Formats: sequence, structure tokens, C-alpha cells
Amino acid sequence: MTNPAGAVSPRSVDAHILWLRQDRDTTPMHLIKLVYISHGWMLGIHDRPLINEPVEAWTYGPVVPSVYHRYKAFGGDPVTVVPVDRSGELGDDQRALVEEVAEAYRDYTALQLSNITHRAGTPWDVARREYGIGTIIPNELIRDYYRQLSEAGAAA
Repeated sequence: MTNPAGAVSPRSVDAHILWLRQDRDTTPMHLIKLVYISHGWMLGIHDRPLINEPVEAWTYGPVVPSVYHRYKAFGGDPVTVVPVDRSGELGDDQRALVEEVAEAYRDYTALQLSNITHRAGTPWDVARREYGIGTIIPNELIRDYYRQLSEAGAAA
């Protein structure tokens, strides 16, 4: 088990999301975006990262490379990996936040999640314009964006 206050592997987060979404078709894009959005809300609300790997500004949005590579073979099809409950690898507040995000975005399509993360002024948009495609999106940029959303009571 990880230190509850410490950032965790994206594997722990994507596995928990798959576990929570067993009753839904979940594509790689769902996982990529939900891991990113969860990380953003953790930074914005709790001022600390959820995952211990960087998020990169790829051409088609923010991506945690290890999540992409783990599920890319599924393409646009639902992930058929049998979910395993790895929630014990998350601290209580991490688990609660991931569960809140999974519930809040439960009915969003992968394309809708992608569109949310591509809006003008999002961390991905700022990073790709200021630093270029393929660069790391600084956690401070993600934190500030999600903090503003949290303070405004808005959804990402």
C-alpha cells in the first residue's frame, strides 16, 4: 500500500476507474481522460498530485503516456481487461476523489471527455501553445486551472 498522502502510479488509478466502470463500455480514451481529470481535481482541491508520472501535451490532448501505452492495443474499442480491485493502493482521499470523478463523468462519452480537456485555456491548450506538442504539462498549470474551477463551483 502506498503512502496515503503520496502520489500513486497511474496504474492504480486506471485500474480503479475500470473497476468502477464495470457496467460501462470504457475505451482507452475514457481511461486516459479520467485519469487526467482525476489528477487535475486532486491538484486543484488538495494541492498535491494524484499520480506520480507527468502528463504530456500530445497533439490530441493531455496524456499520461503509461496509460496510453497500456491500453492502445484496444484502439477505440472498449477495454476488455478483467477489472481487478486495486483501490487499496489509493489513500482514502485519493479513492474518494477518483470515485467522485468517475461518478460525475459517468455518462460522458470518450469524445465528450476529450472535448472538455481541449477547450481554450485548459492546461493542455496553454502548454501546447507555450511549450509545444509533446512537452510535459506542469502540475502548477493543471492545479491552477482546476483550483479556479473548484472555486467557481464549475465542472471541468
